[in-house]
Amino acid sequence: MKKRYLIDTSALLAHLLQESGCEVVERLLEASGDKLAICILTWVEFEIFLSRSTYTAKEKARILSIYRAALGDPLPVDEKVGREALVIREALGARIPLTDLLIAACAKANGFVLVYRDKHLTSIPGDLLGQLRLPAKEARTRQAK
Repeated sequence: MKKRYLIDTSALLAHLLQESGCEVVERLLEASGDKLAICILTWVEFEIFLSRSTYTAKEKARILSIYRAALGDPLPVDEKVGREALVIREALGARIPLTDLLIAACAKANGFVLVYRDKHLTSIPGDLLGQLRLPAKEARTRQAK
């Protein structure tokens, strides 16, 4: 059985902004089919990002259309996801932001490998959740004047 991947907000933004790891997300998007998905919470975070950005309304609509076509309908956060979130949280023994926890649980509950760059998710053990961690965002160097 082929691996299926759930794209986290951090990975989606890395792709959109052409940051570190964007090429990994690009390869997944090119071969998407039914093996690539997104959680509804990622859509919410992504649309909030776009609403705060300097993109025009036309550009925002085009961006959303492209990603919706590639990723399909988002997966819901339901009771099964909630139960997986409790399992992950218990295994961590530490807190991570609720949205990140629920997105990770969505991947686990639906049998997906989580694709991310978010530092909060690095504490989840690999034997608990399949993960594909993108390289850290590179710091921009200041140009001398």
